[in-house]
Amino acid sequence: MISGPPKFYKNDPDFKKFHYQIKLIACPHCQITGCLILHGYLYGYDEKNSHQQIIRGHRIFCSNRNQRPGCGGTFSILASHILKNFTITTQSFWDFLVNILKGLNKFAAFSLLKLPFSTSSIYRLYQRIKLCQPHLRTLLLNKIPSPVDVPSPNPLIKTILHIKSAFTRDSDPLSAFQSHFQAYLL
Repeated sequence: MISGPPKFYKNDPDFKKFHYQIKLIACPHCQITGCLILHGYLYGYDEKNSHQQIIRGHRIFCSNRNQRPGCGGTFSILASHILKNFTITTQSFWDFLVNILKGLNKFAAFSLLKLPFSTSSIYRLYQRIKLCQPHLRTLLLNKIPSPVDVPSPNPLIKTILHIKSAFTRDSDPLSAFQSHFQAYLL
């Protein structure tokens, strides 16, 4: 028996691995094993085209039908390149953070992305990551020590560099963060 379901999957083969083991995973609500089934896709809007929907993840159902002992609850497993409750992907958000790292202000860093969002949305994202820093840094410190040669006193710059040093091999470090720690970035 596998303890609990993951929150993220990296790609389709990673999800297929989860799907093959779904009957061995305990429901996060009722802790019963053997009742989980796929329940459909989780859709959301594309960050580049607001009229197009994309698959953001999968819904899982703990079946209580036909005398199964499940609870009837559902939960989702997201693609790791998705930020929960946001349209922007982890790659675009990472590009924004890299622009901040280069010394650009929030507006200029966001404008370079050429995404069809209002300016206020990126300010909300920026504020959200500032508030999540203690959680992020705690997880990162379990993987790798904090970089010591940080020229800026800004704690967000230190967090960005810490993420960058923890996932140097990945082109999308935020997706790798979510996949590695099975924790939401924001």
